[in-house]
Amino acid sequence: MKMTEQETWNLKDLFKGKTEEEIFNKSLNLKQQIIQKKPDLEKEPTPELILDIIKLNEELELELSRILSYYSLRMHTNVKDEEAKAKLDYYKQAASDIDNETMFFDLWFIQLEEQQIKEYINNPLLEKYSQHLKNLIKVKPYTKTEEIEQILNIKNITGRHAFSNLFDVLTSSFKFEIQGQELTQEELVSKFSDPNPKIREEAYTALLNIYKKNSTTISEIYKNIVLDWNNENQKIRKYENAIAPRNTSNGLTNEVVQTMIKVIRENVELIQEFFKLKKEYLEKKDQHHAYSRMHIYAPYNLTKEYAYEESKKICLETYKEFDAEFYEHAKKIFDEKHVHSHPKKNKRSGAFCYGPNNETTPYVLLNHTNKIKDLFTMMHELGHGIHDIYASNNTNILYDAVLPLAETASILGETILSKKLLQTNNKEEKISLIMYLMEHYYATIIRQNYFIIFEEEAHKRIMDGVTKTELDNYYYDLLKEQFGDMEIPELFKHEWNYLPHIHHAPFYCYAYSWGNLLVLALYAEYEKNSEFKEKIKDILKAGGSKDTLKILEEANIDPTKKEFWESGFKIIKEQLEEFKELTKN
Repeated sequence: MKMTEQETWNLKDLFKGKTEEEIFNKSLNLKQQIIQKKPDLEKEPTPELILDIIKLNEELELELSRILSYYSLRMHTNVKDEEAKAKLDYYKQAASDIDNETMFFDLWFIQLEEQQIKEYINNPLLEKYSQHLKNLIKVKPYTKTEEIEQILNIKNITGRHAFSNLFDVLTSSFKFEIQGQELTQEELVSKFSDPNPKIREEAYTALLNIYKKNSTTISEIYKNIVLDWNNENQKIRKYENAIAPRNTSNGLTNEVVQTMIKVIRENVELIQEFFKLKKEYLEKKDQHHAYSRMHIYAPYNLTKEYAYEESKKICLETYKEFDAEFYEHAKKIFDEKHVHSHPKKNKRSGAFCYGPNNETTPYVLLNHTNKIKDLFTMMHELGHGIHDIYASNNTNILYDAVLPLAETASILGETILSKKLLQTNNKEEKISLIMYLMEHYYATIIRQNYFIIFEEEAHKRIMDGVTKTELDNYYYDLLKEQFGDMEIPELFKHEWNYLPHIHHAPFYCYAYSWGNLLVLALYAEYEKNSEFKEKIKDILKAGGSKDTLKILEEANIDPTKKEFWESGFKIIKEQLEEFKELTKN
């Protein structure tokens, strides 16, 4: 496999040898075929006709995903790509119009009598799509008439989705300067773990100052996203609260999600204890800085850099040692040039893996800056890709795993990487790795959980007319709860403006907390019995073809129990104890 230092996406694979015009014309033709079925559906709705309509809708969705993904991925690597932006806006509007003309089947189905619905769901001819039909029924209480649904579809183009795009355009244009050097946001964030405490402080100050400077604008963007979300979902669809639409789409009850949130909140003292121990140890090693939120990612003896090529080698070898199929799936993503590797001007910050459909190898966006964080990020995003490839055996309409399960393979990848790195006999290296892992548990479990707590309250207060200052103060209070007696500079009041997920996908973040604790429990079972790996593969292969709780039940997991979530913290406690032992002298 030939490797280059910086890799860019091969987006041609999305079109499968066809032109953009051919794909769009085919989409329009599929739309007409679906519309022509409507009179037959109203006269004689046989299982054969229903299967035909579902398949046509599925093929239509797949074809549109090719074009939308192409321009969306182009935009992610250059948010100022005017052609891509114009084309993406055009095709989003076209897709919305097409959806409006073809949504009649979903609305027709959920209006049937309960007995008729059961007969169709249990019909052998429709077995492959039974979960899709069940998913339609889940939203039946919240679905409106065809006319209202069409209006909502049109509204979304200029509603919260437009505001989240505006957030991206605005924040991607920010320029950051420290030490006389202009940096991208991704490069700046990498300085949060710089060995020099002055640089860490300058990096946080540079980031938060620009978000503070723009906080009035960003707060207005966020308020409009929240108002749009709640006007649609609570006032029109009649969901019981702001988080309920996300829970419904995730196949989870409010009770099980709140159980997890509560358990995490009850265990916040673990992280507080770790940060105190870390500060004490760094002091012993002559690394001096304030006990402040500015320095929670202060590194110790972990200055080694992981160049891109080395990171690829480590990730592929780690997956190969765990399982041959995992390795082959990860390698395929690199072989097909579906990775965009390094930061560049106007490129979106962060990282993601995107599977456009079940016929296309997923795409991975990275912003590699040679830190250990970037090594783990690569492993994480490749895990998503592995999951997508396993799930591609499902029909396209049931290809995507719901969010709480979508993090399974990605976090598993990070877990097996950490286990590999911790095999070192070098005490100092082991200490620094445990530090990194404990910080990671904070970032992916505790921190994400508090984002959800903030969102729940912010959604309530915004609907009641909250001020920006009140939101700032509430976020600041939550930071104090997370960190105890650690100093929290007031500039961190504006940190919530910096969080992309709350703008792009309300209440998305609990998927990270869920996924991390779930995987810690799964890995503990795997360590006791290596054959449990097949159960993990079954979760990945299921994609969205079964109910979330059913998939977990088949792996003997019961997330409704508080004890299950506590079991994840048991592993974190063990690592904290090991850290205490290693650093006590």
